[in-house]
Amino acid sequence: MPRALSPGLLLAGLVYVVLRGLILFSAFDSTAMTMYELYPMGTLPKVLLEGVDLPLSIYYDNAAGQLVTGFAAVPFYLVFGETYLALKLVPAAFGLGALVCGWCFLDRVFGRRAADVGALLFALGPVETMTKYSLMASGNHFEHLFFNALALACFARLHLGAGRRNPRLFVAGLTMGLALFVFLGAVIPVGLMLLMHLASRGWRGSLRDLPLGGAGLLVGLAPLIAINLTTRGRGADFLGAKFLGEGRLAPGRLAGRAWEFLTADLPSAGFFGEVGGVEAAPVNGLFLACFAVAWLAAVPAAARGAGAFLRGLRQAECGAQQAPEAFRSMVPLTLVALLPLTTVAFALSDLRIGGHQPPIECAGYRYFLPHFQFALFLIAMLVAHPARPRRLLGGAVAGLACLTGLWNLGTVDFTFADPNLGAHYRGYNFMQTARGLVSPKAGLKPQEMVAIADELPPLLRRRLYLGIGFNRAGLQWIGRRKSGRPDQEFVDTTELIADLPGSAHLDLVRGAGRYLRFQALMEGDDTLLLANLSALVEARAPYARAVVEGAAGGKDYPLVALRIGPRLADCRRLVDRFPPDLRPAFAHGIGLECGRLVRRGIPSELDKIEALLRSMPAHLIERTLHGIGWGMADGGERAGLPLEFLPFVPPAHHGPLQRGYAAGLRHVFGAEDALENLDGLPEGWRATIEALVLDG
Repeated sequence: MPRALSPGLLLAGLVYVVLRGLILFSAFDSTAMTMYELYPMGTLPKVLLEGVDLPLSIYYDNAAGQLVTGFAAVPFYLVFGETYLALKLVPAAFGLGALVCGWCFLDRVFGRRAADVGALLFALGPVETMTKYSLMASGNHFEHLFFNALALACFARLHLGAGRRNPRLFVAGLTMGLALFVFLGAVIPVGLMLLMHLASRGWRGSLRDLPLGGAGLLVGLAPLIAINLTTRGRGADFLGAKFLGEGRLAPGRLAGRAWEFLTADLPSAGFFGEVGGVEAAPVNGLFLACFAVAWLAAVPAAARGAGAFLRGLRQAECGAQQAPEAFRSMVPLTLVALLPLTTVAFALSDLRIGGHQPPIECAGYRYFLPHFQFALFLIAMLVAHPARPRRLLGGAVAGLACLTGLWNLGTVDFTFADPNLGAHYRGYNFMQTARGLVSPKAGLKPQEMVAIADELPPLLRRRLYLGIGFNRAGLQWIGRRKSGRPDQEFVDTTELIADLPGSAHLDLVRGAGRYLRFQALMEGDDTLLLANLSALVEARAPYARAVVEGAAGGKDYPLVALRIGPRLADCRRLVDRFPPDLRPAFAHGIGLECGRLVRRGIPSELDKIEALLRSMPAHLIERTLHGIGWGMADGGERAGLPLEFLPFVPPAHHGPLQRGYAAGLRHVFGAEDALENLDGLPEGWRATIEALVLDG
């Protein structure tokens, strides 16, 4: 960092924080990607804080950014609580770091004006994809922009800074290694940095730098190497699956995918749907035009950089005066080359673009994040051009790019109808953690899973077993479909619970019911769900009615508030489709889900639950309320019954609530320990609940 901070940098930092704070406070659900954030990134810090010994390999997918974000979330959980909001602050913090590091890079290479403009553009996030992703804990896709910018800043300091060179050389190598550690896709910018170094130092100078710079690179890569050794090369398997395959090099295929990437995906990668009442296409077109002007304007400088690179290949070593200029001339080539190289990589791969539903369509365009980062650098470079006409053009382009950034204000809900939702959501999901334990890749025996579950507090243990049941049912489904057996036979509750303790059986089979519902939602057809549940009950399978209860849920527990209304409406619709003898169990399952929602204390959700209760058939109200009582007992960090819900239930119906609450306490804690979890009950309830717990 320079000694004197620029007011422009401070302004950009303020804009960055205020814009993202408004989005998180007013429209949290518009950035919620629950299926990818809560596990592993959100669950890892919770496991660490609970002191549970889980193998890190179950959190590793194809890049180690998941681990980096998970470990980085620990201090945020300690300060802000173990909430979804605290998890979102991690990518936001990495983004702020990327803003500062990008400013340092631009300041050293192009000057203060370019640095201030680039920082402000990054703060506004001139595309929705970049702004929303700065609030999505993806583990690697946005977070690695910080490591890209850090490596660029360190490289600029290595080649343009003063002082001792050896430490700067080691740090530059280290930051490149860290960038690859966090995201394997960083191989393109890292490769470009190596070419910048070769052009700046010459081949003999680069060879002389290799021991120290290579040592830094290896230190940065060491964690990635270690975790791939312990996971049998999972990262390499991912690369092989995506980039190596029959027919990948066919000219027609390569040309078609490259054309699709540039003409269909790139023009639509920024904004989606309506942006503040304006269709996204014109806004996308405006930013694309800004990028195109900046890219084309940089081509002559990039050509000069290519000449410097060729000279660097021929020269043994660049002189002291020549090296900094060679580096500066290589920067435009690096910025210009990223998009063509990314296009080639996409054409060679099996990667997919798009495919995500509102409001997180941006998740399908995550591979464009480095492109957007470098696009902002190009626009900032144009602002710093020594020729006045080019500077004026750069100012106009930067102004228009800032204008597109203002469309991000359309994400903010200025009515503040559902404020601060993220503080009400848990920042972890132990149902998803079970996926890593049950996976054949983990190779865990049942007794090992039980040992892990026993380390968890009782409430978390129940959620873990719920997830184990869900994932075991999924493995049954896959296995029986492959073997050609009828779909109606795929749930075997006897097999599901056979090797796990009796105290876990109810959660396991409810988890299996959740899987059945998930499949029905995926296929858009309830027929198979109803057939399976009816067949289980008719066959008198163990815990068959508990499977029916579980079917009231789905995979994405806990849901964000945005999806609660549609899910409850769908549950109410299914009540009328169920055979009469299954409706009480399904109503109880609906109550379980509602009781867990009640514990979140979100007013809009309480209103939806009240409306659901009013619409339920009278003969099912008691079973629904019993389920709500049970769900309130096991739906929070600790047992508790929120007083704000009681006005929604007439006193005449408090009995089922109390019985359900007592049953939930006994199930989670056991009869004796349940009596130690009666704090905070409303007046007159404690004695009743205690008696119900003792009576069983």
